Amino acid sequence: MIDLPHEMRDMLVEQLDEYMEALEEEMAAEEVASYMVDLLQEAAQECEVEQADDIVGLLESSGDLEATLAEMLTEHLENQDLDLVSPEEIVAVVEKLCEIEWGSDEDEMFGVDELDDELGFDENDEY
Repeated sequence: MIDLPHEMRDMLVEQLDEYMEALEEEMAAEEVASYMVDLLQEAAQECEVEQADDIVGLLESSGDLEATLAEMLTEHLENQDLDLVSPEEIVAVVEKLCEIEWGSDEDEMFGVDELDDELGFDENDEY
């Protein structure tokens, strides 16, 4: 299992959606899989993920994959009608293959509890 920031997941879905919409010709499973792997690398670097330089290798190890992530994803996508597959579904396949756990939104609320304490908010206060 590998933990990654939820903002990275959102970025993956958004970028993949833009890529798929921009394709005018019929999508090929291998192209989409290759783009997804490249996008994982870019998103990890942009989100400043520790060990971003080898994120694909870490993901492949995390999922104990029998082949490369690109090959496994291509194999999965070849059995799908790519015109009907959403970017969300593709990211979900990657997260399942690689056993990714995304940080919760609460984890991303940096310092909110401390800020509440500084401002004097109390859970028992009535408004």
